[in-house]
Amino acid sequence: GLRAYAPWEELRSKAGTVTRQTCWYVRNGCRCDYTYGSTRIRASAPNPKFENFMEDLLATLCEKMCPALPKEQWPNSANLRNLYTRPSHSVAWHADDESLFLGRE
Repeated sequence: GLRAYAPWEELRSKAGTVTRQTCWYVRNGCRCDYTYGSTRIRASAPNPKFENFMEDLLATLCEKMCPALPKEQWPNSANLRNLYTRPSHSVAWHADDESLFLGRE
């Protein structure tokens, strides 16, 4: 499912070493990009299998966690971050304080 069909992108350190992979999922017309440091992950159309997987996952989560939330108010993006596939993959200590998510308010 997720690992096979998601459009994973490699993230690199300042030295150019691959540190991990990430996936930025957008839906319902969202075209926003996501930025990790100096790396920009572009919003792109996912393949149908990944899109169906994510829609099913979103429905399961929203229906269980926020049953009163109307479907049109469900999130329009998700960051599937930090997939480590090699022993050399890692990330240094940091704060997830991206302004996109109001982390620096």
